[in-house]
Amino acid sequence: MALLMNLLSITHSVLTICALTFHICNIHSKESMDCV
Repeated sequence: MALLMNLLSITHSVLTICALTFHICNIHSKESMDCV
């Protein structure tokens, strides 16, 4: 059970990082179209 909670925590962290990266990328793409 602890392993499952740990996995969920890691998954949440990864999703948060991906969301932040996408958000930053989205802001920059308005100025330059480098981000896909």
